[in-house]
Amino acid sequence: MNQPAPPTASLRPARRNWLSLSLRTLLVLFTLLAIWVGIIANRARQQRRIVNALSQYPNAMIMYDYQWDLSAGGEIPKARPLSPPPGPLWLRNWLGDEYFVTVIGVFLTGDWNRNSDQPARATLEPIGDLPSLRVLSLEKSSITDADLAAIAGQTNLTYLWLDDTAISDAGLVHLRRMRKLKYLYIRNSNVTDAGIDALKRDLPNSRICYGRGSPNKIK
Repeated sequence: MNQPAPPTASLRPARRNWLSLSLRTLLVLFTLLAIWVGIIANRARQQRRIVNALSQYPNAMIMYDYQWDLSAGGEIPKARPLSPPPGPLWLRNWLGDEYFVTVIGVFLTGDWNRNSDQPARATLEPIGDLPSLRVLSLEKSSITDADLAAIAGQTNLTYLWLDDTAISDAGLVHLRRMRKLKYLYIRNSNVTDAGIDALKRDLPNSRICYGRGSPNKIK
């Protein structure tokens, strides 16, 4: 009379299948983790490269997310209480702060009396690679209407300063895709009421301050 097979014999294939499934799952997880780490590292290196390039510009100021609270609203960004960057100090010293902080603002404020302080198109182009940029100031610079094309892709901007520039209605066309723009300051420039009205139709939720002298015009 045949004896039934031991119970453990029937469990071996299932156990092997379970182990195979677990190994495949771990492989997938490690692959996804490696991809995620690669994306973070690439983003951090790119941000470091851009910050280093912009830092060569006199009077440049970089704003980071842990320093400013843009959710507070208002006509100007609100500074957070002073604090060190997030993340363990030993890890920041090893990897660099750019792995833990995000650039949200760039100030390239110029000076009419110092030509070296005026940004060129090449200076502005790296700004297009800052996906989290919310604040940009180019006031008192020699930026031209054509130069604004370099920042046309920054559709997440909330604040933009173009005061004391030669920007005219021709340059405003580059701002029409910035639907999240809440505050545009373009005082003492060459824009006209007609140009501002056309821009306002594309950016109905923006507060545009323009005009020469005082009081300023607001739309």
